[in-house]
Amino acid sequence: MWRELFLWSRFFARKQFSQSVKYSFIAGSVRTTNVSKRKITMKLDSEEFRSLFTPELKKLNDLFIANKFQLRMAGGAVRDLLMGLRPADIDFASDATPSQMKELFTREGIRMLNKNGEEHGTITCRIDDKENFEITTLRIDVVCDGRRAKVEFTTDWQLDANRRDLTINSLFLELDGTVIDYFGGIEDLRARQLDGTVIDYFGGIEDLRARRVAFVGDATQRIQEDYLRILRYFRFFGRIAKSGDAHEQTTLDAIINNKQGLMNISGERIWSELKKICVGRFGGDVLTTMVSRCGLASLLGLPEDCDVATCREIFNYNSDRSLEPMTVLSALFKNQQDIDVFHKRCKLSNAEKSLAEFIVEKRDEARSNIDSTKYFKDLILDYEKAPGRDKKKINGRDMVRELAKYVCASAEIIEEIGVWKMPEFPVSGKDLIGTGVKTGPIMRRVLTHLFELWKKSEYKAERDELLSHITPELVQVNDVDRPKKRGKKRRSEDSGKELEDKKKINGRDMVRELAKYVCASAEIIEEIGVWKMPEFPVSGKDLIGTGVKTGPIMRRVLTHLFELWKKSEYKAERDELLSHITPELVQVNDVDRPKKRGKKRRSEDSGKELEGEMSVRSRKFFQFCC
Repeated sequence: MWRELFLWSRFFARKQFSQSVKYSFIAGSVRTTNVSKRKITMKLDSEEFRSLFTPELKKLNDLFIANKFQLRMAGGAVRDLLMGLRPADIDFASDATPSQMKELFTREGIRMLNKNGEEHGTITCRIDDKENFEITTLRIDVVCDGRRAKVEFTTDWQLDANRRDLTINSLFLELDGTVIDYFGGIEDLRARQLDGTVIDYFGGIEDLRARRVAFVGDATQRIQEDYLRILRYFRFFGRIAKSGDAHEQTTLDAIINNKQGLMNISGERIWSELKKICVGRFGGDVLTTMVSRCGLASLLGLPEDCDVATCREIFNYNSDRSLEPMTVLSALFKNQQDIDVFHKRCKLSNAEKSLAEFIVEKRDEARSNIDSTKYFKDLILDYEKAPGRDKKKINGRDMVRELAKYVCASAEIIEEIGVWKMPEFPVSGKDLIGTGVKTGPIMRRVLTHLFELWKKSEYKAERDELLSHITPELVQVNDVDRPKKRGKKRRSEDSGKELEDKKKINGRDMVRELAKYVCASAEIIEEIGVWKMPEFPVSGKDLIGTGVKTGPIMRRVLTHLFELWKKSEYKAERDELLSHITPELVQVNDVDRPKKRGKKRRSEDSGKELEGEMSVRSRKFFQFCC
C-alpha cells in the first residue's frame, strides 16, 4: 500500500547521518526543546520532487538567491515528498519579511494576490501569469490564546520549526533537494523514506524510523498554543503510525489534561479535522482512543456513551473501500437528537446531515434485509423515482450504498448497488388524467399505490397492467383528501386564550351569581336558572335589506333596536323594530371612522397590570358586578 516507499536500505547504506548528532528524549513523544543545533542532512532526488521544479519555481528561487534571501519548501509538502507522495499544496518559507518580498516583487513586476495574509507574514505571488506561490516569513508565536497566535517575524529557521505542531510537519526542503529537519520529523516517517539529504537538529530521524507521531518540544505547550493540535495529532497518527493503538501514554496524558480547550475551537475547524480522522488509516481505532481513552466525545458534539465498537467494526469491514466520514460517525448516534446536537456543534452540510439521518432511520431495517439486493434497490428508487419524493439534491444511490457499507452488506451487493441501472417507472400523472383521476391528493395516492405494485413485480409490470389496478375505492374522496379550512393564526398565546375565554362566557350564570350576590329572592334566582330566552327578531341581513351598511353603523343600529326590544319586554316584532330606523341613526360620524392602530402601551399602573392578567371571563364578571 505504501510501496515500501522510502527505500530505507538505500538511505542507511549511504550513511549520510551527521556523526556529531546526539539525541535526547524524555519519556514518550514529549521531548525537551534543545536550542543547540544538531543537523542531519540527506539529498532528496525523487521523481515527485523533480516534477515540482517548474520553470516558474526556478525563476522564483533565482530571484530570492539574487537578493540574498533563502526560500525553502515547508511543512506538509516536505512530509508528503518523503512519503513518496506528490503534495497537493506547497507552502514556502523565507527569511525575507513581507515588506521585503513586496518590494522585491514590485520591482520585478510580479503580480501579488490575496494581500489579507500579510498580517501573518504570508505573500502570494503569481509568476509569468502561470503559477501561484504562497510564501510565509519565518515567525515565532509571541502570544497564544489556544486558537490563534500573535506572531513575530524572525530570520532563524530553527525558531520557526520550533513553533510547529508535530515533528513530521517541522521539516524544510532546500530547492536543491536538501531536506532540513530541526525536530525529528524525518524519523517519524523513516520507514517510508525516499533517497535524499536530511538535516535534523532534534532527533527527528529516530521518530521517522519508528513511525512515531510526536509533538515538537513540550506537548502541553504545543497543545495550549492551539488546542486544535489535539485533533491534528490524531489525524497524522492515522497516517503515520504502525498500528491503531501505538500511542505513547505521555502524549495521551497531555491531551487529556488539556482537552477542555477544544470547547473554544470553532465547529468548522473541529469538523475539518474530524472527518479526515474518520476516513484515515486506523480510523475506527483512533476514534475509539479519542472517545474511550481521552474522553473527547462531548467536546466534539458527540454523545457520551458512543457505540465505538460498531464504529470500529464498520471501519474495519470497509478497509478496502472509500467511506464517507458520516457513515463511520453515524454509529455513534442513537437518534435524531444526537444528530442535531452534533450538527449544532460542527455545522454540517445539508448532504452530511441528510446521510446521518438516513442511516440512523434505516439501519435496523437494513440489517434485517442485509442479504436482499432488492431491498437496497427499492430504497434507491424511493429516493430517486418515487412519486412525491423530496426533489432536493440528494443522491439516493450514494446514500443507499453508504447504508449497505454501514450494515456490512456483502461486497457483491455493495458493488451491484453502485453499477445498477435504475428502471423507469412506466406510469405518469398524464396517464392517470387519461383515466379520469383528478390531480391533487388522490393522484398522489394512486401513483404511490401503483409505484409499490411496480416494485413488488420487481420492476416488470407495464403501464397498462398497473393502470388496471385503479379501483373505484382507490380514487374515492375521503376526509384526508379534503383541503383543510384555513383560519386566522393567533397573534399570540395570550390573544388565543382571550378568544377561548370569550367563548366560555355564560351570561345566565353570571347574572345568577349577581342575583345571589345582592341577596335576591329565591324565586328570582330560580327563575333566572330556568328561564327560556327569546330570540331577538332582527339580524344583520334584515338591516342590509333596508340599506344599512355593514360595520360600525350596523352595530349601532342593532344595539339601538335590541334595547327597544328589551323595553317592550321582548314582544316587539321584526317590522315594528325596523320602523324605528331613522336617518340620524344611520348617519356616519367621527365615531364610525376607523382609528389608526398603534402599539398598545404597557400599563404602568400595577392595578391595571393585575387586571390584564385576569381572564376575560373573570374580568367581565367583575365589571358586571360593579
